[in-house]
Amino acid sequence: MKYKEIILIAFLGIIASGIFVFSFNFAISGADSIQYDRLGFNLACGRGFSLEAHAPYSPTMFREPGYPVFLAIIFLIFGHNIAAALIIQMLLHALTAILAYIIAKEIFCARTALFSGAIVAVFPTLANMTAYLLSETFFTFLLCLGLYTYNRFIKKGSIMWAIASGGIFGIMSLTKVASLFLPIALGAATIFMIIMKKLSMKKLLICFLLFISLDSLLVSGWVNRNKAVFNISSLTLRGGEALWSRAQKLDDSNNKILATACYSVSEYLGNKIFPGLTEKPERYLFKDFERAEGLRREYTAQGLSDPQIEEIFRREAVSKISKSPLKYISYTFVEAIKMSAFTYLPILNEPVVRNHFIAIRDGTMILSCIKGVMRFIAYPILILSLIVAIKYLKIWDRWLTLSTIIIYFNLVYSFLDAIGRYAVPLIPLYLILAISVFFYQEEIDLSSRK
Repeated sequence: MKYKEIILIAFLGIIASGIFVFSFNFAISGADSIQYDRLGFNLACGRGFSLEAHAPYSPTMFREPGYPVFLAIIFLIFGHNIAAALIIQMLLHALTAILAYIIAKEIFCARTALFSGAIVAVFPTLANMTAYLLSETFFTFLLCLGLYTYNRFIKKGSIMWAIASGGIFGIMSLTKVASLFLPIALGAATIFMIIMKKLSMKKLLICFLLFISLDSLLVSGWVNRNKAVFNISSLTLRGGEALWSRAQKLDDSNNKILATACYSVSEYLGNKIFPGLTEKPERYLFKDFERAEGLRREYTAQGLSDPQIEEIFRREAVSKISKSPLKYISYTFVEAIKMSAFTYLPILNEPVVRNHFIAIRDGTMILSCIKGVMRFIAYPILILSLIVAIKYLKIWDRWLTLSTIIIYFNLVYSFLDAIGRYAVPLIPLYLILAISVFFYQEEIDLSSRK
């Protein structure tokens, strides 16, 4: 391992993320960041896991606890200091880039590793995310760390690596509930690899049981808390709402389905092809989210509790889906298109920035072109990632776990109401695969030596 390369990657990561952190002031922008900040601050003040700004600070299970606990630790050390949280997120971004370098070096050649780490470090979407109190930067770090430790315990058959990996995957599930069944998907991929490569199963089986045990232990702790407080055995109360939002798309006409696919690529293009469909092109993909949020506010005003609201959403969603299951499944293709819009700049969605462009001549078109260029970047990355499956078929076992993670999250989110932000943590993995294509001969030579 070349430490000069690691230092360079870390430096690039700090500089790239620092540009966004110190140039803009949108850390707490939108409901998600406001809630994360409040949860973290209440935890740091000893008020429990509560979304309330004032006493009695009633407990909640509306959000997963991973990221709020991360913020609470920072607030305990530095006080309610948003800048400190952002600076630590800058460090996590740099560490994520280093992990991408290390993972790529273990799977592919040295040049793939160097370019992977450097491009992850300066990738605008990842760097921009550090400037927000959102869980993406924290989770992206956990995902890369989890992949690294999982590959270690599979390769070494190490009990210590298995325990470390189980702990990280448990924290991942407590940060984003979509991770909950990822260990099962990885386990299935690993068993397939063991059978195909005729590896020794006994030691790996023991390691995997330890991995699953620690992961389950961390998750069950939070589930038991929710069972005791709310009488609900769940990690969070947002699953029903997400499912309800997705189910509403069963009512969409063919015209609206085509519009959704088009808006996923470009808001400007969508508004031109489907004029008059919406007054807020920038919010079109969030229309069902916003309907669900509106209903939640109505139910809350009626005195219903969060668990009661969750049950209403879940029941209505299941009823709707059961009437058109094939249409629901077929719509996953459109959601997959939405998941491909992961190369974007969050800063461009800020009202202040948008209003600045609107105020200048042809500003709306300029802003849309910038967004379009950013979103277009995703498609070459995706195509190159798919090419890997063809070019490196002979060494499939080396990139199996990485591709399993990508496929898993795309499938999970495609069955819900997806947005491009959900795919942001996958960017380092996509980049590792995409960049490896450019060094095909070196990869083959490396494979023959191994």
